[in-house]
Amino acid sequence: IGCVHLENTGSYSYLGMLSVDVNYQDKGIGKLLINECERYTKEVWKLDTIKMKVINRRVELMEYYYRRGYKTTGEIEEFISGADTFGDPTEKLYFETLGKEL
Repeated sequence: IGCVHLENTGSYSYLGMLSVDVNYQDKGIGKLLINECERYTKEVWKLDTIKMKVINRRVELMEYYYRRGYKTTGEIEEFISGADTFGDPTEKLYFETLGKEL
């Protein structure tokens, strides 16, 4: 139904690869997964910060995370598709790092 990757970097946790089956979206499953990642980060790993990367084109995702208390960190990483046939080659894509203090 859903999955997420959570990694302990030593100074913060990294949340990535969050995905919910399209047939189960808008049922709170993504929120549940994020909440558990935040809880695990704080209570088990004793870390105060969680971060993630979101592609700049997904404005609606960034807005969702902003509503959940995430903020831009100023860290930007270029997105390199590695394929000439992927999307619009003139569009500048990048990952923006979002973070939240727990």
